[in-house]
Amino acid sequence: MGRKTHESIGKVLQDRVNIVISRKSDNSENKLYESALSLADALKIAKFWSCDGECFIIGGAEIYKQALRMKLVHRLYITEIYRDFDGDAFFDIDYVKSNYDLMHTESHTSKTGVNYSFGVYE
Repeated sequence: MGRKTHESIGKVLQDRVNIVISRKSDNSENKLYESALSLADALKIAKFWSCDGECFIIGGAEIYKQALRMKLVHRLYITEIYRDFDGDAFFDIDYVKSNYDLMHTESHTSKTGVNYSFGVYE
């Protein structure tokens, strides 16, 4: 995950190796997560930790772009929220829909009336 994603979560995710990617070197003594300067470095760390199953890339926007551009993504778990939001970073769902096959989808409505769906693309 990118540094901003890590900071927005506010903690490490339990029961998994957390790798935080940042352009700035992390020289702290924080042993709660691994630090990487690039996506390529993060993948080396994941391999070291024997992440033989699925490894998840959980953001942010630039990390997603890099992973798609490097053809590292074989399966995507996408939540689409059918509502407009203000923001400065967006995921290119049109790219996914034109380059991957939708394998599964399920639609829902939140308690506040917002429609959304979960999709798996391969």
